[in-house]
This record gives sequence, structure tokens and C-alpha cells, in this order.
Amino acid sequence: MVNSLFWLAIILLAREIFSILFGSEHKIFSTILLLSLPIFSLISFSITNDLIVAYFVLAGVYPLIKPELKLPHKALLLGLAAGLACSTKLTSYIYMLMPMGIWFVYVILREERGKLFSRALTAVAAFLVICVHF
Repeated sequence: MVNSLFWLAIILLAREIFSILFGSEHKIFSTILLLSLPIFSLISFSITNDLIVAYFVLAGVYPLIKPELKLPHKALLLGLAAGLACSTKLTSYIYMLMPMGIWFVYVILREERGKLFSRALTAVAAFLVICVHF
């Protein structure tokens, strides 16, 4: 059951990243494409989950380097990616929370100085929604 949840999370997160990159009109095509790739099923049901953690770490970097995303979307995507990475392998907080947390605070201070608390709270809430049951 938990492996199915991770498989679904990988598919949905990749679908959202593809829709941001290529436009929302390609969501159905990207979902069908991702569901047809056997690698996502193999990775999500295998014992080695380092590849999944690496994917979620890269998914967490993506909103930080994309300048056209609005800051609330950056906070939400980073929080979801960090929560999925930490729920996949708990030691991923070393890669997600410490360096990317500092980088995220820098991005917030560079773009909107007055909204540091609310944007950080959005990222923490998204993280906790995913990772609190672990």
C-alpha cells in the first residue's frame, strides 16, 4: 500500500513538473506517458529507494531555480518535495531541509522580504502534511 502511494506521488509530481515546463494542455499526455514507463513502477516497488530520494531532491531544487514561478508555488512545491523525500528515506533531511532551507530563505528574502514567515509556514505545512505520519 505504501509503495502504491509513492508510485502515485512520483507520477503526480512528475506530471506537475511536466505541465509547468511544457504547459498545462499537455497534462493528459504526460500522465499517460509517465504511467506507461515501467521504470517508475520498478523504482517505487524496489528495495533501493535512493533513486526516488534523488528525484525528490531534484524536484525540490526545481522551484528554487525557476524564476517565473510565484513564491507561494515555490514554497508549496518545495514543501511537498521535502515531505515526499523525508517520507521515502528519513535521512534525506540532510539533503532537503538544511541546504535547501537556507536556499529557500535566501529566495524569500530576495523576492519578498516582508512575507518570510507566511511563505516558510506554507512550506512547513506542506512538508508536515506529507511527512507527519512517519
